[in-house]
Amino acid sequence: MGASAWLVVALGVLGLLLVAVLLSRRGAREQAQAQDPGRPEGYYVGMGVALGMAFGSALAMVLDLITAGKMSYLSIGPAIGLPIGAGIGSALEQRHKDELRPLTPREHRTQRVSVIVAVAAAVLVVLGVLAMVVWR
Repeated sequence: MGASAWLVVALGVLGLLLVAVLLSRRGAREQAQAQDPGRPEGYYVGMGVALGMAFGSALAMVLDLITAGKMSYLSIGPAIGLPIGAGIGSALEQRHKDELRPLTPREHRTQRVSVIVAVAAAVLVVLGVLAMVVWR
């Protein structure tokens, strides 16, 4: 299998895992909002991390275009955006801590499953990259 085929397989697996996580979270979110419409604990941190990763990735693409691909910023951008987004999300979490509601048991279970799926996806990506390097 070529390098591009491994990349397609890894992206396909990640896409399927993302869809599974989003579908499992939908029911928990609807149930929690019916009980209490407030934001759950960790909401602002999660949003900060997601926005930080998106901003870091966009910044990396712009820097990669500016330098005409002489340096690969694609791994550096998200690594910079993640802690910045987590810091901003944590600050917002502290600011709104009196408005947050505790997680429901179903949300706790969904959170654990999401972490397991994310770790499994990361392992698959690392194995895919290692396979591309070894069989090159």
